[in-house]
Amino acid sequence: MTDHTPGPGGPSDPVAPVDGGPDGDGSGKFESGAAAFHVFAHARREGWRPLLLLGGFYLLAYLAILLLSIPPTMKFFSAAVSVEAEGSTPDLPVFPIVGWGLLWILGVAVLLCWYAVVDAALLRWLLGRGMRIRFAGAELKLIVLMLFFVPVLPFVLFLPFTVLAVTGAQTQSLLLSLAGALAFVVALPLWPGIAARFAPAAALSVRDGGFGLGAAWRLTAQDYWPRFGAYVLVCLVYFGASLAMNIAMQPIMMLQVMPMMEELAAQPDSQMDPAIMFEMMRRLAPVYLVFALAGCVFAFVVQAMLAGANVYSVKRACGELR
Repeated sequence: MTDHTPGPGGPSDPVAPVDGGPDGDGSGKFESGAAAFHVFAHARREGWRPLLLLGGFYLLAYLAILLLSIPPTMKFFSAAVSVEAEGSTPDLPVFPIVGWGLLWILGVAVLLCWYAVVDAALLRWLLGRGMRIRFAGAELKLIVLMLFFVPVLPFVLFLPFTVLAVTGAQTQSLLLSLAGALAFVVALPLWPGIAARFAPAAALSVRDGGFGLGAAWRLTAQDYWPRFGAYVLVCLVYFGASLAMNIAMQPIMMLQVMPMMEELAAQPDSQMDPAIMFEMMRRLAPVYLVFALAGCVFAFVVQAMLAGANVYSVKRACGELR
């Protein structure tokens, strides 16, 4: 039996081997599927209300961010489509461009904080510690971990490819160019593979403190492929939902904008009527809003599934599955 007292082999050491039957360690069932859909099993056992409430918060926060982004977007778009009477150069003052860039950076920071708050709440709930929405130390650690996964990890993995490709292009060396292509082929599968090794760090940081990268690496050394398969399943759900939404969205959008596109096509290349562009945006706005909200729901489901897969890995390694 595994010793679950604090210390080596207990909860402070999530790499401890697990003994137990089919209900305790996940054996006897599709391990990757059990990990990928663990959040729903947890909700069935503990109640759906916290998950649905957090999903509502996620949707409202997304809607607020979307609505706040509309005025600066429209201002920038107005500057982009307004043209001088003579000539085809758009009037793009430097200030709107700089302002838009700063707004984009601010938006990325807001999204990182938002994602961390939701992820920490999910992880606490899955770990049996209640679902509290806050912004504190655990959320800041999750932001650092997100920056580790993107962009630090891909930067490190793809740096040899970039160096070799640029050097090969400058020196016109076929050997360096081939080496760069090989480095890219090697780095491409390494990114998700290594990310899967470190993925439980998010759950470990909330559960035990710290960043949990070393513990996550040791934890996933056991039964790595079922863990990796869980993340593949989650990605398939995400890409499948995205594909279905795009297939449904394109015909509707085309029906809305086709008359506008025909009117634009009839104008000289050097002229672009801002009124037509704004009318096109007005027609597309309701369609975009509906699909954006549907995409937000899918994004929350995927985030919850990833959190569930991470917690499943930690619970299984520590013999805490029920």
